[in-house]
Amino acid sequence: HTRGTPENMNSMINYSSVVDEVRDHLIVRRRAAEDAGVPSWNIILDPGIGFAKKLDENLAVLRSCGDLVRSWQPSPVLISASRKRFLGTILGEPDAQQRTFGNAATTAAAVAAGVD
Repeated sequence: HTRGTPENMNSMINYSSVVDEVRDHLIVRRRAAEDAGVPSWNIILDPGIGFAKKLDENLAVLRSCGDLVRSWQPSPVLISASRKRFLGTILGEPDAQQRTFGNAATTAAAVAAGVD
């Protein structure tokens, strides 16, 4: 999930409830794919950690992984923190290459919540 393009997505950060909006948007997009003939279990849903979201919104999505997984079944869910900037902010680490432990922690939390 993201808004806009990489060039303008950060200007489109305006959520009333990031988790609800991301969940509902991806349900709508999955339905569109299903209507086009794609089986839901072949559609991987990614809430877009780090894309058009502020730090607190990224954390809210991560905290809600379990609820998102349940609401998006049977589609698999992907969380890709991949050393993103929000991890650098939390860790106080500007060098993306040094964010491995933050990425590992995010991955472990997502897997514990049922993310595929």
